[in-house]
Amino acid sequence: MTRLDLLLRSLLIQGSWNYRNLLGTGLAWTLGPNARGGTPPDSRGGDPAEVEPSFNAHPYLAAVAIGALTRASADREDPERVRRFRDAIQSALGSLGDNLVWGALRPFCLLAALLVGFLGGAAGVVVSSLLLAYNAAHLGLRAWGLSAGLDRGLEVAGAVRNAGLSDKAERITAAGVLLAGVFGGALLGEAVRLPGASPVWIGGGAALLAMGLLRGEALRRAAPAVLLVAVLGGFVGSAVFAARLDG
Repeated sequence: MTRLDLLLRSLLIQGSWNYRNLLGTGLAWTLGPNARGGTPPDSRGGDPAEVEPSFNAHPYLAAVAIGALTRASADREDPERVRRFRDAIQSALGSLGDNLVWGALRPFCLLAALLVGFLGGAAGVVVSSLLLAYNAAHLGLRAWGLSAGLDRGLEVAGAVRNAGLSDKAERITAAGVLLAGVFGGALLGEAVRLPGASPVWIGGGAALLAMGLLRGEALRRAAPAVLLVAVLGGFVGSAVFAARLDG
């Protein structure tokens, strides 16, 4: 199969998700008949959900494992080494993907689309901006993971580490906090019009409230710099609101 074939098949890796082996069956189907991810040849057959070994990773970063296992099959790597690799990498791909995609990328794209709507974008523009931004990011992540796995094989862990996905997740989260501050400050400035009260200071308080959009765990780990970014976002959002009033 070509890289494009593998990429397209990886989009369906969750199509046979089940409680017995999670993504195991989907991974085996994605790899195809010539690369079953370390499954012993004499164990194939019967109910795929019971035959294929369990595999649990983030569905987007599973592309890293797909590429590495395909390369391992082509290089005729030792099956036991392949099995150990498969068992070891899945938890890392799961935690990295959850932090990067569910915890950072998805909230950021949603907040950005909401801000587009608040600034006057039509409903179709808001929805299109959300879908385009999110899908471009996740397809790019899948394509990168697949290429890294195919290029590095069972040594792909170094490429994943050097990619700095955790750092990228933190930066996207900080940008999302900024957007939350902008959006929260603008919304509160729009809703609350206290006599003599500056919408900028209203927005500063709104930015702190907007931090509640983050999970409690993220709040406890938030650095003071992130809080300052949120407050700045509230000021910016309120300034936008004040400019709209003046206009």
